[in-house]
Amino acid sequence: MADYYYKSRFQIQAGLVLLLVDDFTDRPADEKLFRVTSRHSLKVIKKQGGVLVFINPPKEACEITIESPYYLSRIVSIQQGETCEVKMLRMIPGTGYPESMGRTFVTGYAQPGSAVFLACDTGERFLHLKDDYSPDDGERIKLYCREPAELTGKQICICSEDGAERCCLVTGLNEDGGCRLDRALSGTYPKVRTKVFPVYEGRTDDTGWYRIPVKEPVKRLLGWNRNDDGSENYKEYTDGRQDGRIDFSFL
Repeated sequence: MADYYYKSRFQIQAGLVLLLVDDFTDRPADEKLFRVTSRHSLKVIKKQGGVLVFINPPKEACEITIESPYYLSRIVSIQQGETCEVKMLRMIPGTGYPESMGRTFVTGYAQPGSAVFLACDTGERFLHLKDDYSPDDGERIKLYCREPAELTGKQICICSEDGAERCCLVTGLNEDGGCRLDRALSGTYPKVRTKVFPVYEGRTDDTGWYRIPVKEPVKRLLGWNRNDDGSENYKEYTDGRQDGRIDFSFL
């Protein structure tokens, strides 16, 4: 999917091109939903497919803030020499993310201003292993995705009877399903008995409240709340009952 946008990046005189991806749908976000601000004078052209084109950025390093009522704000730093580059930016749904068919909202309380990560098992195999994985494979893994999706930067959870590990896809899947993780996994995962869950991210507000969309039906949730010192609290949900809302608090 992303290749379509990359092929046309040199048709304009651009300083930087950002491809905004909705982290929930794994598809390009609607560029019209975002406001771009900077202390520097920048011209931004919005193109269909979640593309932001920055024309003639300043020669010195600068920061860009990308905001939306539906997503968490992101700050992007442009360094000197970053010209005619295409960068992908995953936009994390915020508390204003709209309701829709096929999604359930997980709400609850955790440490104020902290990150919450939810691995969701819907019973469907959106992603699964193509080959067995062992620690000797290092950062390399092979996955199968049942439908087109932009997976670069996607967080996933590898889960077996012996445990679960959360990691991030540094690259998307190539033709044979190969990709690179942000780290080597510590466990051994046979493809037959291993599940791969998407991980959804959110952040609590000043009161500690959060709201994260996940795909339904929810059969099992694995949750992590990251503390200020980098440690994480872990919790599971296996209730199976839902009415568009699931209460899942860490406090």
